[in-house]
Amino acid sequence: MSLTKDPIEELLKPENLSRLSKLLDALPVIEKVTDKFVEMDRKGQVDMMMSLFDQTISIIDAVQKADLINAIISFGM
Repeated sequence: MSLTKDPIEELLKPENLSRLSKLLDALPVIEKVTDKFVEMDRKGQVDMMMSLFDQTISIIDAVQKADLINAIISFGM
């Protein structure tokens, strides 16, 4: 005998039904976002956006490191 749970029973638990309901409510928004990403990908904008995101993260990281260094220097004085 195996002790596997029935997937339907797992889905029908009240907490899972609540999660599924929220997911179903969000489907129109998910569809809009997906459609927009597909449209942007066709135009080559997703790659550009990801590149800009990487550059932005690098700049933010550099600024944070500079702020940390300045704070250490100020604390030392």
